[in-house]
Amino acid sequence: MLNSEKKSKSPYVRLSASDKANPEKYYHVVFLLRPDVSSGDAEDFFKRKILPIYTSFNGTIKNVEYWGLRNLAYRIKKYKKAHFYSMKTIAEPALNTELDRVFKISEACIRHIVIRTVDVNDGPSHMIMDMEADIKNGDTIFDDKYVIKMQ
Repeated sequence: MLNSEKKSKSPYVRLSASDKANPEKYYHVVFLLRPDVSSGDAEDFFKRKILPIYTSFNGTIKNVEYWGLRNLAYRIKKYKKAHFYSMKTIAEPALNTELDRVFKISEACIRHIVIRTVDVNDGPSHMIMDMEADIKNGDTIFDDKYVIKMQ
């Protein structure tokens, strides 16, 4: 079997310049907001900064998840914790350039990544399913804010 014939089992793919048949691609966007950002400020950031980009570029946001205030593996811009958000989207590649620019100039966002995927499922991610299972089993490692959001 040639390298070009191999099928990847990973849902993530590399961006290729030759793939121009369909301008819309599937993306998974994960961004981290400063720990001192309130939930209202996070919603405001999303509504004022991210949504206008998707509407102007005719992109679609399939799913937005809040993964909670989590400890970081290492300090990022002097922060030990961050609010984790995940989005599954369908968009043109030009949209990601603008999204990257907005994330870089935003003071609230401390880190972000945009990954192209093969498809977008509307269901919850594995992170959310694991959190729900831990809550059902009586695990108390999550803060009350997350539990309230899950109910």
